[in-house]
Amino acid sequence: MRLVQSIAAAAVLALAACGQSTTATTASTEQTATTADAGESMSMSMSASSSSPAQEAANCMAYTTLERQAVLSGRAQGDAMALLQATAAWRASVADQPEANQFYQAAMGAYNTMDAADLKAAADDCVARAPAAH
Repeated sequence: MRLVQSIAAAAVLALAACGQSTTATTASTEQTATTADAGESMSMSMSASSSSPAQEAANCMAYTTLERQAVLSGRAQGDAMALLQATAAWRASVADQPEANQFYQAAMGAYNTMDAADLKAAADDCVARAPAAH
């Protein structure tokens, strides 16, 4: 649940950083989040928009970059080379899209405080889905 909320928040931040608004088809979803510290639940209505290839790539570049930093610093275990290769593959997939770098910068800021387990799961998913090298 936190991963979905983090992704949605980063997408909003990325769009705000770029000064762009989404005109893509949006799907409204109702999600329920619980607050563990207070032991109460609260309902949240989130509007999820379909992300562009530049946003998807930027998110994956951020996930794999942050996870690689964690691995190299000893805060996490993983394959630093596989993470680097995935980052490069995602970057190459949007090399002709200048907005991808803006999305990446916003995602790096948004995901920097992400829970370690959620970050690892997102990075692993991005490594598995990384575009093939050309």
